[in-house]
Amino acid sequence: MVERIASHFGLVGSNGIDLVISREGTPYVIEVNPRFQGTLECVERVLGINIVETHIKACIGGSLPTIAKKPSVFCVRLILFAPRRSMVPDLNTFEEVRDIPLPGVIIEKGEPVCSIIIEEKTRSSALKKARTTVKLVYGKPATNPLNRQKDSLFSMS
Repeated sequence: MVERIASHFGLVGSNGIDLVISREGTPYVIEVNPRFQGTLECVERVLGINIVETHIKACIGGSLPTIAKKPSVFCVRLILFAPRRSMVPDLNTFEEVRDIPLPGVIIEKGEPVCSIIIEEKTRSSALKKARTTVKLVYGKPATNPLNRQKDSLFSMS
């Protein structure tokens, strides 16, 4: 289905086609994105290829590589949002955290705070580590530079 859609629209290289699967197992296309996807880093880790390089080659007439091996890792990408108006703690201590704002920045409720990328050997261990990392990030206190008090503004409550 996805290959037919890409062919129909003349899409070349890396494109995103978002699907939802009904309870009965029927796929429904909800969006076609002729651009790089937010999961680019996960795809690169799982497939072991450089997506940007592969995309450029495909756009200048080359073909997409055949993936010879079954992926041996699972990758999870999450975007965390502020549960309320919050001061960002120093998130640089987390190896898995990306797109980090400066410590002390105020983020409004519902705005993105950071991304988390987890890579593990099994799906269940990737999901477990992702859940643990989310709890650690949301639970990390921020030091208010005005009064030097630690405020746990990212509590999950």
